[in-house]
Amino acid sequence: MAEDMYTQISIDECRLGGTDFTRLERDGIDPFEFAAQLISSGLVCDEDKHWISLHAGYDFGYLLKIMLCKRLPDDEREFQMLMDKFFPSVGDIKYLIKGANDDYKNGQLAVTDNAILELLHRCDPKPSLDAMVEILKVKRIGTPHQAGSDSLVNGRVFFKIRERVFHGKVPADHWGRVFGINSQESSNAHVQATSQQYNQLQENTTPSQNGNAFANGAPSTPNNGTANLVTTPAHNNGGALGPLTPGNGGGVFGAFQFGKQQ
Repeated sequence: MAEDMYTQISIDECRLGGTDFTRLERDGIDPFEFAAQLISSGLVCDEDKHWISLHAGYDFGYLLKIMLCKRLPDDEREFQMLMDKFFPSVGDIKYLIKGANDDYKNGQLAVTDNAILELLHRCDPKPSLDAMVEILKVKRIGTPHQAGSDSLVNGRVFFKIRERVFHGKVPADHWGRVFGINSQESSNAHVQATSQQYNQLQENTTPSQNGNAFANGAPSTPNNGTANLVTTPAHNNGGALGPLTPGNGGGVFGAFQFGKQQ
């Protein structure tokens, strides 16, 4: 934390949840080893594995970064291509509620449950997990800001939304979308990679023997167990959607990458 980029509010919340950052630095899992195990686990690159998330752009960004051992793309379309490859089936709770609100306003979703009408109203324009938990009567078990407790709450909220908002089946065009990345576009304007672009991406990403995936067949940083986040100059490639950080910071989640602190 002396060198890496972080948000103080998030760090404080993790500390309140019981995270010991000193112990994590000393005894924590090496991120490259974690990435190798994740790739070989069968949990990624499989459309039959469904990921439930909550405003998880940073979460998926960090996972992609350590699996690819390379800087995240500047252009949102390239990032979406990586998401479609590694996490082809994502249900992001906040995006689902936003999509439900859009469908309801357009007359594509019938809602007769007063509680769901209240939920849509309170989550427009900004979805709120607290409102979802309260109105859907989801009970939390454990301490907030701990992975187990948060995951259980998110899972229960997702299944409540699927049953009570979407009547048992989430529309296909609401899958594979992450709130905060794709939400500025309408559901019908989802950018799909062409087969040629997708095949080229696959050709340029090859797995190593230990399970890591490297762009162009070679790692961009040494796999030495040191994974510090360091600031780097912006390199926006001029894509139509541009970077997703304010001030043209470059990179989908900011101008930083894995590597040794200079």
